[in-house]
Amino acid sequence: LGLTVRSSLRSSGSALVQGLLFAAGELLDTWQLPPEAGGEQEAVALWLLDRGVWCCRGSTVRDRKRGCDFRKYTYELADGSCVRRVAQVALALDLQSKRERLTKAQGTVYLIQLLRRHYLDGPTSTFLADTAALSEAQAGQVLARQHGLSFTAVLAWSGSGVPSQLRVYNHRTQEATSVHAAATGVLGLVKKP
Repeated sequence: LGLTVRSSLRSSGSALVQGLLFAAGELLDTWQLPPEAGGEQEAVALWLLDRGVWCCRGSTVRDRKRGCDFRKYTYELADGSCVRRVAQVALALDLQSKRERLTKAQGTVYLIQLLRRHYLDGPTSTFLADTAALSEAQAGQVLARQHGLSFTAVLAWSGSGVPSQLRVYNHRTQEATSVHAAATGVLGLVKKP
């Protein structure tokens, strides 16, 4: 019976089943699952169903900036509440992330390393030159004090387990932004060729 259900899960064209499989894949990649969840996407999808989690809504959204469509899913939890992110499903199931959570100090080090690795001072910026002799932590203090920017979260990790995409908080506008937007828009840096 398990094989039949798994086969039908994979071959189903249903957007809701595809949403459940998407969640299962994300959980396998990023979260520590118990052994009974299994090690395959279909097995994890069935494990989610056993715990009362299912995909209750799927929609296609047009990303005008990237010029492509992507799927958005909503998941209903066992308690009847609905969530839109797989991370919220994982937290509701008390799963632990495979990725290390960074402290603000660790994130600041990675942020300064990304800026130094991928950007140059622009015509109106001297941030990188002014902080070149400073440690990453000291440069992070200058970034926060003089420019109102600080590390807030890791958005993506590289295959080697190093943060590859960070979120930056602009204290002056009180908005979260990308490293690129902070580097070019606030600091006046230019991307290295």
